Amino acid sequence: MIAGKELERSSERTVVAGDEIGTISVTYFPLTRRVTYGPNRTVLRFSMKADEIDDHRVKAITFKNRGTARSLDLQNISVPGSRVEASLQDDIVKLVFDPPLTLKKNQERLMTMKADIRASIRKTIDFTIDEPSDIESEVIRERIR
Repeated sequence: MIAGKELERSSERTVVAGDEIGTISVTYFPLTRRVTYGPNRTVLRFSMKADEIDDHRVKAITFKNRGTARSLDLQNISVPGSRVEASLQDDIVKLVFDPPLTLKKNQERLMTMKADIRASIRKTIDFTIDEPSDIESEVIRERIR
């Protein structure tokens, strides 16, 4: 349904089943500080931008940590507006927005993921959105004022 990148797996193209209804582009930004042990640390900065055609309602985003931190290494994970997740489930965290996050046509939002860090400095953090279906959203047909 959505993504800002083309997906490839070893020379085969991955195609998401179903009709594409809109596009939300994701851009990752470098962290402004080193991540250290403690509460409420910034672990990811990214932006989401709606396409030039439709307004979107984002219900949830699933992130995968490609780093070495697992399970209880990161706790109380959240993005503003999402429900707080207790911890990683192995290397995955799904953040649900309640109410859903609204992106108006052509709107870009800078987002910051926070977490309590409970791991040593040898653990690494590298969150990504792997698949287009990892952003659960719908196009809003009526105009938002």
